[in-house]
Amino acid sequence: MLRKLGIGAAVAVALGLSPAAQGSFFTNSLVNNVLNVYEDNSREAVIDINKDGVLGTGDVLIGFLRLDNKTSPNSTAFNNNLYAISAFEVGAQVIPGVFSWKPSTVAGLRLQDLISGLPAAGNGGAVALFSANPGIADLIVAPPATLLTMQDYLNYINANMFLDAVAGFGTAPKDVTDYITTQGQIAATFNNVPLGSGLNVLVGTQGIANYSAGLSILYNATPSITYLDVVPGSNPLGNPFTDVFQIAVSGGAATGGSDDLFVANWADATGLGSGGPWQQCTGGSGTAPAANNPGACGVRDNADFGVHPVFVPEPASLALMGVGLLGLAAARRRRSS
Repeated sequence: MLRKLGIGAAVAVALGLSPAAQGSFFTNSLVNNVLNVYEDNSREAVIDINKDGVLGTGDVLIGFLRLDNKTSPNSTAFNNNLYAISAFEVGAQVIPGVFSWKPSTVAGLRLQDLISGLPAAGNGGAVALFSANPGIADLIVAPPATLLTMQDYLNYINANMFLDAVAGFGTAPKDVTDYITTQGQIAATFNNVPLGSGLNVLVGTQGIANYSAGLSILYNATPSITYLDVVPGSNPLGNPFTDVFQIAVSGGAATGGSDDLFVANWADATGLGSGGPWQQCTGGSGTAPAANNPGACGVRDNADFGVHPVFVPEPASLALMGVGLLGLAAARRRRSS
C-alpha cells in the first residue's frame, strides 16, 4: 500500500497535515501556518465593585461573546458554534482616556469562579473559548427563555459546549507585554452624562471606547495544534509594549446596549459569582436592568482577533511516519537489488 502512495503522500498522511477529524469546531476552522482572523460580537455586564458611581480601578466587566465569522485566510460564517466567557477588571487609568485592564481578581468574579471545572490557568485567565455542536441557541438574537441573568448565559455555555482554550496574561519573559487597553470616550460619558455623576446605561449604539489586546494562550485542549507568538499587536501605550502575541485583538469598538432586545437578561449581574449583590448603577432609575431602562448597565462590543496555528504530529502520527519511511526504504532496496 505504501508503495502506491509515493513519498510525498506517505509523509503527508503520516504527519496529519490538517486538523484531525477529532478536532473541535474551532480547531477544524484553522488553516495551518498562516494568520487566521476572526470577528466577534460580545455582551457584557458592568459591575461597580466599590460602589462609587465611577468606572475605575477595580471595577469589572463580565460577559460572553459569539464568534460570528472568519475573515482570513478564508471566509467562513459560524452559526452559533463558537462562544467565549470573559472576566476583566480595570487595572488603572494609565493616561487620560486610556484604561489598562487585567483578569478579574474579585472573589466570585474571577474566570475560574465563573466556569465550573476550568482547567488550571493561573490567575492570568481572562477569556475561555468554547466550541458548540450544531443546534446550540443563538445567545445574541434568540436566547432560550430560561436565560434570565448573565450567570444563566455563562452556565449555558459551560454546560453545552467544549472548552478549547483559555487566554490571558502569561508569566514567561515573552509574555510580560500582554495587555488589554481601552481608549476614547469611555473616560468621558455614560448616558451622555459626565463620568462621576452616575454609572448609567450606555444609550443605544452610542460609541464609548476603542480597544485592543495582546494575550497568551494559557490552556490549550488540542495539543496537536500550537499557536505561534508572531501575531502583531499595538498597545496605545507604545514601546516597549508593542510586540507580537499568540492572540492579538484589533479594531475593537464598544457601544451602548440599552436598545438590545435582551439587555434585561445579559446585563443583569444578579446572582453572578458568590460575592454579590453587585452594584451596576447609581444613576438613572436605579431599578433592575431592562430594555431601554436607564438603570440597566450593559455593553456591546465587537473586534477582530488573530492566531497563527501550527499543526504538530501526534505520537501515533510520528510512529506512522516512521513505518512509512521504513517501508519506502525497503521498497527502494528491493528495486535496486
